[in-house]
Amino acid sequence: MDWRDTFSTLAEISVGILGFTAVVSALSSPKSRGQYSEAHFRMLWFLDRTLLLIAASVLPFAVFQWVESGNLGWRVASALSIFLGLTLQIYRIRLPSYVTWVKALPRPIFFVFGPGDIFFVFTLVAMTFGAFPDSEARMYTLALYYLLAYSIFGFVYFVELIWKEESP
Repeated sequence: MDWRDTFSTLAEISVGILGFTAVVSALSSPKSRGQYSEAHFRMLWFLDRTLLLIAASVLPFAVFQWVESGNLGWRVASALSIFLGLTLQIYRIRLPSYVTWVKALPRPIFFVFGPGDIFFVFTLVAMTFGAFPDSEARMYTLALYYLLAYSIFGFVYFVELIWKEESP
C-alpha cells in the first residue's frame, strides 16, 4: 500500500477517535468533566497525540506539493511534526490542571508509552537530520502507528476513568 493511502486511513481513524471521545465526553457527568478531574486531564493528554496524528498524517501531502526530493520532503515533514508536537506539549503544560495530575502517580500503562514517546521523538528528530535515508516513509509511518496505538489505548483508558468516576 502506498504511503498516501496509509496516511489517509490513519487520519480518518483519528477523526473517528476524536468523534467517539466527543460523544463520551458529552454523555459523561459534569463531575468527570471537571477541570481537575483525572479523566479530563488524561483525555486532553491523549487528544493531543490524536491531533498530532491527524496533522502528521496530512503534512506529507502538503510538503510534497512544494518539495520535489523525497528525502528532503520527509525531513521537512518530520521537522514540522516535531514542531507541532512540541507546540501542543508546551500548550498543555501551561494549563492549571497539568501540575495537579503530573504529580499523581502514573498508571502502569504509561510506563509502556513513556519509552514509546522517546522512540517517537528520536525517530522524527533523526529523520529531520537525514537518518534513515533509504526508509524515510517506513520510519515516518512507524512513528504514526505509535501515535495511533497511543490514541486508541488513551481512548480506552479515558472511558475506563469515566466509568470509575461515575460509579457510586
